[in-house]
Amino acid sequence: MRAPASTWDGRWVALALLGVYYAMLFLTGPGSELVARWRLAGVYAHPVPFIDLQVFPAARATLAAGQELYGPSVADPLRRPYNYPRLWLAFMRFPADKGMLCVTGVLMAVVATGSVLLFWGRLTPATGVWGGLLLCSPAFQLGVERGNTDLLLLTLVAAGAWLAGDRGGWRAARALWWIAGVLKLYPVVALAADLDGGWRAWIRRTWLPLVLFAGYLAVSWRDLPAVLHNTGGGWVQSYGSEVPAAAWAQVQAFYHGAASENFKGIGRALAVLAALGMLIRGWRAGAAKMAPEPTRALLGFRAGALIYLGTFIAGSSFDYRQGFLLLTLPQLLAWQRGGHRWAAAALVALLPSLGLNYLLGGWPGFFLNEAAGWFLVPVLAFLLGASWRRAEPAAG
Repeated sequence: MRAPASTWDGRWVALALLGVYYAMLFLTGPGSELVARWRLAGVYAHPVPFIDLQVFPAARATLAAGQELYGPSVADPLRRPYNYPRLWLAFMRFPADKGMLCVTGVLMAVVATGSVLLFWGRLTPATGVWGGLLLCSPAFQLGVERGNTDLLLLTLVAAGAWLAGDRGGWRAARALWWIAGVLKLYPVVALAADLDGGWRAWIRRTWLPLVLFAGYLAVSWRDLPAVLHNTGGGWVQSYGSEVPAAAWAQVQAFYHGAASENFKGIGRALAVLAALGMLIRGWRAGAAKMAPEPTRALLGFRAGALIYLGTFIAGSSFDYRQGFLLLTLPQLLAWQRGGHRWAAAALVALLPSLGLNYLLGGWPGFFLNEAAGWFLVPVLAFLLGASWRRAEPAAG
């Protein structure tokens, strides 16, 4: 006898959608047209597979030739300069061999996708469809196609939220989030997922990873400006406060032969005001109606929202970094089931934010993508502020 639909785990639905997605990519035409099919799906693919992994063997070749690590690279297929801390070269050690790159890239994609599915926990079939669409989105699949190391960081952040929320493994969680911060700086904001009981209580709990992170910055400060300078951005498959200015500069250059990006500062200021204002409003609203204890789902939401807000305000990031928003799904679903309209609005906005772009929908797709991304800033900030529990008043 067939089990009732209510007992199905929606994660199998998500995996089925992902399987159909890859079948359409890899089995519907010759391999020579794979790049074109990726682009039809909204992913700006390159002929060189897992192109972002190429920077590591190229960096070692640069050092072997006695050249400046952060200078121009002649070994990288796109001539991109190295844009990672030196620490990565201690363990990302593989040759510029197509087979090895493919094995590494596929393994990273499988581990990241598996970590997200495990973190989500059991889903209903309906929410499994929503999760599957997010996994198939151009934003997440851009990281898969490029073999970007943000997939590894997503795994670390998800594992930390899992350990702290369900198993009481706060020390291990902070260690994982600290490692992720050391590797690429921005994930260190996930440490604020534990901001319950006020700043003083948080600092008492988190002082060690904060001190160690500051020590790491002090040791590597000579390289960090070059790392940040060499890290690219854009607007076609990017999000952040500077993207509208970058797109406008592209339009100016196309029609007038000159470009100006003077609006970048305005975009960042608007993002800061929107996020900070709604964060404070949410904090004042209190967490009594949101979540009494920091569960796994709540910690994943906080970590994902913090990373999204931080990277959005910072300027421009490639869309694959929106993959951290996948960690917000379980808590948003729980709030939505409880009748919270802001959570329902955030769930609706996730799909166009991750799933649309200029490549997929032209200018209408770009504007819808931007509207959804900017809409998420105040909504996630409000929910984030409301989710932190304040210090209990002293008995008197």
